Amino acid sequence: MNTYVQVERPGDDEEIAKYRLQFASRTDDEIRELSNKQKKIGMVGVHQQGLYVRALMEEFADRAMTFTFRVDKE
Repeated sequence: MNTYVQVERPGDDEEIAKYRLQFASRTDDEIRELSNKQKKIGMVGVHQQGLYVRALMEEFADRAMTFTFRVDKE
């Protein structure tokens, strides 16, 4: 399992909400593909990427899908 520790910044929740709106119209297979793309890239330490992966994590949870990234908030 990959682990990424995210330090929260003001406005993060709003950014995550924007990503979640984009994911809402996608199928489960499309969401899996987005996750697979992030796994191929790997976590490069960019804050915005962490927000994107966190939004994916929340989307997977809402759809009762297994998610293999873990984003910890510090």
